[in-house]
Amino acid sequence: VLDLCRRNGGMFIKFGQHAVSLKGAIPETYIRTLSVLQDRAPARALEKVQAVLAHELAPEQLGRIVQIEDEPVGCASLAQVHRAKLDDGTELALKVQHDDLIHVLS
Repeated sequence: VLDLCRRNGGMFIKFGQHAVSLKGAIPETYIRTLSVLQDRAPARALEKVQAVLAHELAPEQLGRIVQIEDEPVGCASLAQVHRAKLDDGTELALKVQHDDLIHVLS
């Protein structure tokens, strides 16, 4: 079940996270196994993050981002967060929705 959630991502990870909260309703073995999804969702590659940004942002917005750290600060079921820097030196947290989420929800 854990591999299924990780492989399919998005809402499947959300399902696994919800299942962990059902203590008493599902076997403890499942709760222990799926609990890793609470804080260690699989991250997407930086190339995928950049592709989402290119699709979602206007060229002038995208052009302002001069640096994005390769490794995300955090990764959850629906999005991940990277440290980034704008052309004026402003540092920010860049939250980017996972690219495959739309396919799962449609």
